[in-house]
Amino acid sequence: MGNDNSENQWTIVFFSGTGGTRRAALEILRQMKENRMDVDCLGIAPGRKQRDIPAMPVPTGKNIIILFPVYAFEAPAVLKEWVEKTSFKDCNIVVVSVSGGGEMWPNTGCRSPLIKKIENKGGAVLHEAMLIMPCNFLVPGSDHMNMRLLNILPQKIEVLIRDIQKEHYHRSKSRLGLLQKMISAAEKKGARYAGSRLIADEGCSGCGLCAMNCPGENIKIENARAVFNRSCILCMRCIYNCPEKAIVSNSSFILKEGFDLNALEQRMKGIEIQPLEQCARGLLWIGVRKYLSSPGFD
Repeated sequence: MGNDNSENQWTIVFFSGTGGTRRAALEILRQMKENRMDVDCLGIAPGRKQRDIPAMPVPTGKNIIILFPVYAFEAPAVLKEWVEKTSFKDCNIVVVSVSGGGEMWPNTGCRSPLIKKIENKGGAVLHEAMLIMPCNFLVPGSDHMNMRLLNILPQKIEVLIRDIQKEHYHRSKSRLGLLQKMISAAEKKGARYAGSRLIADEGCSGCGLCAMNCPGENIKIENARAVFNRSCILCMRCIYNCPEKAIVSNSSFILKEGFDLNALEQRMKGIEIQPLEQCARGLLWIGVRKYLSSPGFD
């Protein structure tokens, strides 16, 4: 790994909005422990305000896996802020992005802005990869396709860990192009607008869980009801974690129903999963079909 520390000493760092990246991080944690690797795990902004994120004390020479969901074709602002506050001197880094569409345009280059920040803070990025989890934004995948993605996750993680252990490293040459940057900027503005249109209906109990969990500090509790502002990053934590299911949106971008991974697994229990060519049709899922057709990341 290029330093004097044991290659078995690792820290997994992740940010997760609706739970897909969290599941991937916990699967990496489980498999690394099974391989008798010394590993711990840190969730960024687990219910804390974005501006209050502390710098994690990363020991010199530490090996780190950073996972993030792709937001507007790059890493979420909350994770980039953590990177800005953290020193990665003499650290070996693996960067893993998680998306609903895979290593296809416009997601190509999605890791490059974060990697540049890490390298500017002294880190050595050795390896990068893309995991695909069920899409929770704009276009829903079928339950059958989503179950295939969940079922293949342990196999993909096994390959990821093996590549790291054997130093079979991959670095992407893709960078965010001008058009991607323009679309990304527009999407971020759209996220703030969509966040301002969220509404807590009469089912809201005023418990404040959404406000406590919001990494963008976009939610306040006024008169025992959640009120939304314009600093939303569209992580959708509030929608998917509301115990009363009281947060609704007028935006067609947000898929409120059907994303709960545990509920998905319960719905599909005992049901034979459709063949890949049947459950992942169309141009939109080309990256998903490629991902599901290969045991690795080629």
